[in-house]
This record gives sequence, C-alpha cells and structure tokens, in this order.
Amino acid sequence: MARFRFRLQRVLDLREGEEAQAKREFLKRRAIRLEAEAQIETMQAQLAAALRRPAESLDQMIQREAERMRREDGIRQARVAVTILENEELAAERNWRQARQAAEGFRMLRDRAKTEWTKLMEKREQDELDEWAVTRRAA
Repeated sequence: MARFRFRLQRVLDLREGEEAQAKREFLKRRAIRLEAEAQIETMQAQLAAALRRPAESLDQMIQREAERMRREDGIRQARVAVTILENEELAAERNWRQARQAAEGFRMLRDRAKTEWTKLMEKREQDELDEWAVTRRAA
C-alpha cells in the first residue's frame, strides 16, 4: 500500500514551528511578569518590616520616612512595569492563539486529505479483490 503524503506538509511544519515559537515567547513573557510581581511582594514585605522598626530619635524618624517614600516609589515603579509586562504578555498570548489557529487549520486539512486518501486506498483494494475473485472464478 502506498504511503500517505500531505502535499502541504512543509507549510504545516512551518506553521507548527511558528506556533511553538509563539508559545515559548508567551511563556517567557508570563515568567517575566510573575517574577516582577514576586519582586513587588518582596518590596512590600521589606517596607512593612522597615516600618515596624521603632525610631529612637528624630534623625531616625526622618531617615525612616525617607526610606518609606523611596520604597513606595520603587513599588509604584514596579507596578507600572508589571502593567507594561501584562500588556506584552497579552500580545504574546494573542500571537500564540493566532499561530495555533493557523496550524490547526492545516492540521484539519491534513486530516481531511488523509481520510479521503484512506477511502480511496480502501476502494482500490476492494476493486483489486473483486477483480481477483472474478478472474479466479473464471479460471
């Protein structure tokens, strides 16, 4: 029996490669965003710890207030960065979905072509068996 060959296999391979690359990019963006969110949590914990320390003098209170403001500014900047990272992650996810949809379309085409090919091969085989039976009966 002949082997099935999908005539658009190279295009399918290309689309599947693009899908895999888009998925890797999305997962990379997600990991970066999650790491940034973890850093924000760490920064908030450090701020809370710094605020729990008692101030013994006016200079320490001033330093503590300056440290609090510096840490809060850092947290705000990190949140802005996380927002940007979220947008990049969403764009990467959108690209992955589009690539997956394109690859899925070609996979469906391949499956349909293989189904048609299988039916054709089964019909040919049945025709050959019928012909063999007729020639055998005639002999």
